[in-house]
Amino acid sequence: MQLAGGSYSNQSLSGDRGGDVTFRAAVGATVNLTGRTMVQNAHHIVFDGLNFPRSDPNWELQLDSCNDHVTIQNGTGRRFMIFEGNSNITFSNESWGGYSSYGDEDSGIGTTGAVGPTRRCSGVPAPLSRNIVFDHVTFHDVHWGQTIAQSGSHPDCFAIDGYVDGVTIRNSTFQRCANSFIMITPDQGPIYHLTIDHNTFVDLGNDSYYGVQLTDSGGLGCGDFVFSNNSYQPNDPNGNDPYGAPRTECAPALGHVPTQVFGNTFQQGPPSNACAVWRAAPFLSNWHENTFTLGSPCP
Repeated sequence: MQLAGGSYSNQSLSGDRGGDVTFRAAVGATVNLTGRTMVQNAHHIVFDGLNFPRSDPNWELQLDSCNDHVTIQNGTGRRFMIFEGNSNITFSNESWGGYSSYGDEDSGIGTTGAVGPTRRCSGVPAPLSRNIVFDHVTFHDVHWGQTIAQSGSHPDCFAIDGYVDGVTIRNSTFQRCANSFIMITPDQGPIYHLTIDHNTFVDLGNDSYYGVQLTDSGGLGCGDFVFSNNSYQPNDPNGNDPYGAPRTECAPALGHVPTQVFGNTFQQGPPSNACAVWRAAPFLSNWHENTFTLGSPCP
């Protein structure tokens, strides 16, 4: 389906035609979805080359619940949210970020309830979201130059708050993130099978302690985290924790394996006391075959 150039206000999509329905701009046209775009209980939808500029106090693109096989590709946006019961969601060749207004919410994966899901799919409680892929996506300029107090939020380029089993972030770039590149904390449900591979992390704000958090601070379950083959250059020697290395405090749930950190090039590794804690029980993080430009006690 080709869209004429111009700006489109609030949109809501649902349904399934049995095959992909693609929404793209007509040749030579620019399409801006200036209102919130809500997708709920929709299957086989492709957004191709569309723009989601700021227009809403929360998120410009909301994948609410019960969606399957939804692809967002070749476009730009500011903030999105993926809620419970979603499966086979792909972001490809996209760019998201560029916001700094007080209280702006970060892009993320979570639930409709503050501490868990509230939606139902096919008449039963929505399951964990599954198979979420980000490939060649740029997350950028999130409250850049601001502190948490100045932003009125927790300014992460991306946040995963839980209730998801299967997230892959690959070949992507995180740059100019005020507090964290990625915040991963199962506050709203478990987080299992997370792979962060072949990405570039560059420029982290001085308000940060950890550029990436792989934790179970919510106590709702985690495991099978892999952080591999990434280039990690925070460039923040004056940060709260200079060069904020990833924090690997996921105590894996029964049947899941500890966090694996390997093949990465880090600007600098974590302090020795942190490394010792993360590698010991109950976390048992496995750091190996990494390179540390400025040194590290966590080989």
